[in-house]
Amino acid sequence: MTIKKFLKDRPGMVCITGWVAKLKGYVFLTDRPVIRFPENGKHVEEQATFVKQLQKGSMSKNAIVITHSAFIVTDFKQDDVLVIPKKGKYDLPYFNTFGASVNKINMCLFRHAITIGALAQDTMQELLARPQETLEQINETIALSSKCLGDSVEYTLMMHKLLNREDELKKGAVK
Repeated sequence: MTIKKFLKDRPGMVCITGWVAKLKGYVFLTDRPVIRFPENGKHVEEQATFVKQLQKGSMSKNAIVITHSAFIVTDFKQDDVLVIPKKGKYDLPYFNTFGASVNKINMCLFRHAITIGALAQDTMQELLARPQETLEQINETIALSSKCLGDSVEYTLMMHKLLNREDELKKGAVK
């Protein structure tokens, strides 16, 4: 199987393949290495170790890694990452992937718009659906949100929305 055929058969993935042009003789190929790491709470650390070994090893210039893991992508430079969309042609990411937030990688490369679970998302929607007509109501929602939700991008955006509403009420812009 050719490398081009292999990549074409895996749409919607990100390929770490900046080295393909430099291939000489052999290729180290791993398809979705994340599934090779046990779900023991240390899989992110094990992925990082895998990437370090791969980059420092003798095969670092002859490797292709197919992944859905933002934790793997964040350890590679933009020129070494190839995005393979479900439709259209593949290309380099439009931003620097090395050291980028896994949330940004998930949202921009993998099109995962939500970076929290469905239950947490539903809880946020329920909290935002509460009445927000008085400062007391907003403060109750903020307190309840702080008590039941952990930090996330979505949480920060929700708090920003509530605090903006609070400012509107304080300024008397909304009655």
